[in-house]
Amino acid sequence: MAVSVPDAGAMTSFVEFLPAVLFEYALETDGSRELIYISPKSLDVLGYAQEDFLEDMDTFWRLTHPDDLAQKDEVDGQDENTSAFDTKVVHPSKGEIWIRVTTKPTDRKKGDAVIWGGYIFDVTDSKVQEAELERLNTKFERISTSDGLTGVLNRRAFDESMHKEWKRALRDDTELSLIIVDIDHFRNYNIGYGHLAGDDCLKVVANTLSKVVKRSSDIVARYGGEKFAILLPNTGLVDAIKLSERCRVSILDLKMPHESSNVHSIVTVSLGVSTISPEFDFDMLTFIEAADTCLYEAKSNGRNQVVSINKL
Repeated sequence: MAVSVPDAGAMTSFVEFLPAVLFEYALETDGSRELIYISPKSLDVLGYAQEDFLEDMDTFWRLTHPDDLAQKDEVDGQDENTSAFDTKVVHPSKGEIWIRVTTKPTDRKKGDAVIWGGYIFDVTDSKVQEAELERLNTKFERISTSDGLTGVLNRRAFDESMHKEWKRALRDDTELSLIIVDIDHFRNYNIGYGHLAGDDCLKVVANTLSKVVKRSSDIVARYGGEKFAILLPNTGLVDAIKLSERCRVSILDLKMPHESSNVHSIVTVSLGVSTISPEFDFDMLTFIEAADTCLYEAKSNGRNQVVSINKL
């Protein structure tokens, strides 16, 4: 049965209709390249006519964003497999755009050079969508791990961090400290000043604790109600006690009025400190309960103070 072959005019129309730039080049054994063909779509997608590329194949690389020029070495060193990469180029009228370049060797040759064929798509829209999706995912992650009122980590995120840091401390034989902070007589504060003022107080305390705890590895979280937890990886008891005292003093320095407190006329906090080190035979629950017990002792002893595990 005879097979009909489209004429050259039909094929040209088909190529011009495609949204991609088609191209072929000969790859010599020494790595040099000669562009054999590039479709007219280059004017729309890349902003330059066929002649610009046929005269000088490196025109493409001059369009490429400086950050992506390393891609040139990857293409020059390509093997017999398909090569594909995304890169930014500067379009004369559209400005910076994203394109996807895909090339593959054919079974044809020009002398000793292997002829490679490929195509180029404008993928700017999909890149913008990817960036927006990443932004939304990051925002969602931040929302899902942050306390809605204070902005510090929420209890779920704290529990996840605790499990991770606990395993790390046991694996690496490093110390891990936990501080539990409680705002003294906060119920009286809410009654005396109202719940909106109470919310503002929680925000200020959370922000102050976050400023005192400066290391990126340290974690400040809302533990529940007027309680906050500070997790300190690779931190011994002495340093944890010093940090606790700085937190206590920093809250005092705020001088937020608290006339209904039995401790002071301003807002104060009580803190309990627990530390695990390789020689301590603790499990994670005992570690957390130890900090909570220290906090209870601080409150029983008059509040506005730090009690650590070595004083139990």
